[in-house]
Amino acid sequence: YKLIPVMSQLSGNKRRLSKGKLTSKRPFKKLKTQRATNDEQRQKAKHPFQKPKASTTPLINPNDGSSKDGGDQGTHGPLSKKDARERKRDRKSKRTHGQLRIELNFMSTAVQHQVKLSKASKKEQQAFVDKLLSKIKGNILSIVSKLDSTRNIQTAIKYGSQSQIMSVAEELKGHFAELCQDRYAHRTVRALLEYGRKAVRQLVIPELMPALNKLVLHRLGSSVVDYAIMVVADESTKRHAFRCFIAPKLNLLSTAAAAGDDDDDDDGKKEQTETTVQQILGEGANAQRDDILRNMHKFLLSGFEKDIMSTGIFQTVLSHYVHHMWHRPKQMAEIVEMMIEHIMQVQNVPEGVMALVDAINYSMHLKPKLRKSMLKNLAPFIINMCCDKHSYLVVMRMLDIYDDTVLLHKIIVQRLCEHLHLLLYHDFGRLVLLHLLCPRNAKYFAKNKLYQALMVAPITVHDQQKQPPPPPKDDESRSRFVDPVQQANCKKDFALKHAELLKKFLPSLLEYCCANIKKILCHDLAGTVVIELLRVLLSEETMAANAEKLMRCIVDASLVDTSAREISPTPPEPQAPTKPKAVVEMNNVVGDSVKMVHGKQSLSKAEPAPGTSLNNIDVSTMDAATAKNIVKLQQFQAMKQSDAQFMQLNAKYEVELINYQLLERRHRPQIKNEDEKHGMMEHGLGHRRLRKMVEEFDAIHPYFVRVLLDESIVTPQQWMYFLSAKGVYVVWE
Repeated sequence: YKLIPVMSQLSGNKRRLSKGKLTSKRPFKKLKTQRATNDEQRQKAKHPFQKPKASTTPLINPNDGSSKDGGDQGTHGPLSKKDARERKRDRKSKRTHGQLRIELNFMSTAVQHQVKLSKASKKEQQAFVDKLLSKIKGNILSIVSKLDSTRNIQTAIKYGSQSQIMSVAEELKGHFAELCQDRYAHRTVRALLEYGRKAVRQLVIPELMPALNKLVLHRLGSSVVDYAIMVVADESTKRHAFRCFIAPKLNLLSTAAAAGDDDDDDDGKKEQTETTVQQILGEGANAQRDDILRNMHKFLLSGFEKDIMSTGIFQTVLSHYVHHMWHRPKQMAEIVEMMIEHIMQVQNVPEGVMALVDAINYSMHLKPKLRKSMLKNLAPFIINMCCDKHSYLVVMRMLDIYDDTVLLHKIIVQRLCEHLHLLLYHDFGRLVLLHLLCPRNAKYFAKNKLYQALMVAPITVHDQQKQPPPPPKDDESRSRFVDPVQQANCKKDFALKHAELLKKFLPSLLEYCCANIKKILCHDLAGTVVIELLRVLLSEETMAANAEKLMRCIVDASLVDTSAREISPTPPEPQAPTKPKAVVEMNNVVGDSVKMVHGKQSLSKAEPAPGTSLNNIDVSTMDAATAKNIVKLQQFQAMKQSDAQFMQLNAKYEVELINYQLLERRHRPQIKNEDEKHGMMEHGLGHRRLRKMVEEFDAIHPYFVRVLLDESIVTPQQWMYFLSAKGVYVVWE
């Protein structure tokens, strides 16, 4: 539509020039220039997409930087630094709110040069935030989606007071769901949830609730919603969000229950709503439960495709789905197979661990290859999982359920033996060792609610056959809820498996304990493992020699060698690995290229093997589109391999970092001074461990008495030392 007036103008000019009548009184030079311009416009009208020819007339630029007094810079020469800065500043000022953004950037940069805001006092921080807010007040919504401006807003949120944060939130009110999907603004919403308190969160979270289903599957919005629901929100908000998510028909009821006052009637509504959801997933109507599980299945498939497995909301839905789908073997096997590929990404929250434990319980019904792949995919990360707050339960459950003790020893037990110097002194790592020595012992696991819920005694097929047979299945009973806790989850007897694993685990543990007995008994966590090890050795008649060896080491370290233990040096702090940058061209044809490769037999030989180089692939026999897709597919595979290698490097780094942190904590002044000065009989923790072993184990009494009454070993001076120190309690016992 822009070309039509140009053509009419040209035709008018042509008509006037042909008659020889000049309607304007312009000079002949200007008319000649106008003719050249008309020719160019005429050519552009005929060929609108053709590049214009270079003009022979010199272009006069008034801002070319040339001075009146004749400088060195010509018409087409480079600009000076001053002129380049001015031109850049002019360009920035012409953008949307350009001048305001320039002022904000200058203010933040100037403050950073003078003094860091993180080291300034609260008054100085809030004064700076006041200046920022005075500049951007009324324009926050317009500039929050800009990269430089949103950083300044985040700075104001981080260092501002609650009233200042509330002023920012009120300007963005009504747009939080849209901002969560923006490339830069979603970080500002996350900052509001992180640094804001109850009033700010109550303003943001309810606005995200109606768009929960959409934001959870969004690449940027999923992280914000996950932080809002799983970290910031209270328990009632979490339950309300989950009800809205899994049961859309209950949205109205749950919203009314959550928005009501805190009187008795509303409390009854909330309890009734929660009970209704549990009844639908557990014992409710089959039609409603099937609809909910079908919606959850679609959501999980979309989540696996969009790579949001690490979010807490996804793992919560996955946990409920796996727990209530044992009556559908095909759907269960499909989800478990997807979980195996991303098994390390679904362990961020307790719900993800619960889903994995249910999948392990169901592994007996899977194909052997799939069951082994689940264990093999965890092999490089066993030690990291043992030191995690929740993932150590996955390792425990595999030791309980899997029947292949050879594979368990190769993948799990052998790695535990290689890292005893780390696991014995870690809060969660020693629980894995205690589970191997004394599984489900109330002394160590009674207060652990998650352990009590997940680490139920395994049920063999033989044990389940002893129970009365279930009623015959009809159409209605096929879709009833099957409780995983009451189903068989292994074939071999647990006592036999446990004995086989102990035979392979105890020699390494005994050897390490005898070599580091002082260090272990003087530690607050590792000492309990030695006590349970001695109890296991004394309970087995075949291990009497090993029990005697351990008791001699304990007596010698406490009565014969009364010196303090050696302090290990602090290792250097490990350096985090750097992830290599992969140059990969990604688009939507990758999936189509996979189908093309598997669909055409003629391309089977040309299919690239994983990890091969692009230079070694002969794509000359392929057509251009297929060759391009094959190259992109190989790039995608190479990127996946590089990510897997980086995850393994990062796992090694995390193990080294955990070891460094444990030694650093052990070398604190108060703990280090006691370890350097006192032996076992005088050490605060050491003498208590000895006293406890003397109280519990009668078999150790002869060894203590024999050494104490031997004058060649214990001199009168040492007797006086024992009686004057804390060791008198050990002698008394």
